[in-house]
Parts: sequence; C-alpha cells; structure tokens
Amino acid sequence: GATGAGQIGYAADLPYLTLGVRLRLSGSAVPDADLPSRRFEAALGLTVEHVIDWPWLSLGVGVLVEGALHTQWFDTHGDAEARYGWAFGFGAYLALEREIVPSVAFRLEGGPVAQLFERAVTEGGAIVGKELATPVTWALAGGIAWRF
Repeated sequence: GATGAGQIGYAADLPYLTLGVRLRLSGSAVPDADLPSRRFEAALGLTVEHVIDWPWLSLGVGVLVEGALHTQWFDTHGDAEARYGWAFGFGAYLALEREIVPSVAFRLEGGPVAQLFERAVTEGGAIVGKELATPVTWALAGGIAWRF
C-alpha cells in the first residue's frame, strides 16, 4: 500500500543529462490482528535524467538504481524476531517541475520500480527456505526542489 517517505538529494545539471544521488527513508505500521509490525526502509539511489525545459514547465525522463535496507519489528511478547534484509532496486520515471519562485520548484515524479531481494519461504509459520523475489511496483513522489 501507500507509505509516507522523506527524501533528500543532490543533482548536477550537465549539458545533456542530470546526474543525481538521493537518500530515501520510509516507515509504516502494519496493524495485523495476529502479529502487528512496524517496517522501516532506508535507500541510497543514483539517477540519470534527461530534462526538457520550457518557460513554464520542465519534463524529465530518467532511470534510478538504488540499494535499500529493509527492517521489520514485530509488536509481540512471543518469539517473533526482527528481520533485516538488503534489496537492489531499479526503475524508470517521468518528472514534472514547475518553478514557484526563482530557485524553488514543485516536483512530481513517478514510474515503475522493481526490487530484487531474498525472502523467506514459510510453511505453517516456520521458515523452510529462501528464494529471490522481484516484485514490480509503482512509485509516486512530490515535493519541493531547491536550486542553488
């Protein structure tokens, strides 16, 4: 489902491409009746984007690669241990930017993102093996871009 996230980054505008680095943090609570949990994700990503500038709007088309640390804690008094795992993500996105005042713009971006990670295989609640998973999802983000 939808999850709130915060992101900060830096981008270098070159003549034909914009290269960027970003740090993304997100967290959520899962109010499962049997085993409620909390999840946290920290990701470091690199972007390559081509931007077309018009006087009133900028359109960007880019690709993203990132490494992410996923953590999950369970709110129980039983034997459910916290889980930690690494993932490799990659995707493509479209971005729209509209200048609000000089050096400050509103930015909206979104597109498909896939993550590659190892997950547990369970039977009857017990872990019986591991497998690689590659779910594809959609990401949508909006915020303020500050240029200096």
